[in-house]
Amino acid sequence: MAARVLVLFARQPGCEARDKGLPAASGERLFAAFARGWADAAMRCGARLIVATPDGDRSGWRRALPGARFDIIEQRGSSLGSRLRFAARYAASGGGCVVIVGGDVAPSAPSLAAAFELREGSAEAVLAPARDGGVSLVSLREEDLD
Repeated sequence: MAARVLVLFARQPGCEARDKGLPAASGERLFAAFARGWADAAMRCGARLIVATPDGDRSGWRRALPGARFDIIEQRGSSLGSRLRFAARYAASGGGCVVIVGGDVAPSAPSLAAAFELREGSAEAVLAPARDGGVSLVSLREEDLD
């Protein structure tokens, strides 16, 4: 099986809660629980976890995911698209299959496993829509990352 990588693309949980207008303590706990769920889902799927976050959020992630194995990379770029592209290219640089999820997405180990299996099969892309009209999970071929 090719290498699997899950990229959690997010602000640290406290910043995510503030950005969404949620109460500080309960919002932070919610997004930290989402992150722990994705870390567990990655482990169950045999995937490496990378957290792509603004540089100032690194310490918050270390507090949010104690004991979890993950790498942190800085979100680089002037737009959301360029930051996503950088994170995806970084994760894909080692080869294998990359899936990206947002930090405000409830974790689902079955959905993550299905995304990896589809991409490792014949699917050229996997997209899961978000209720707000965006995307909650995406996986593309490396040549389609631009």
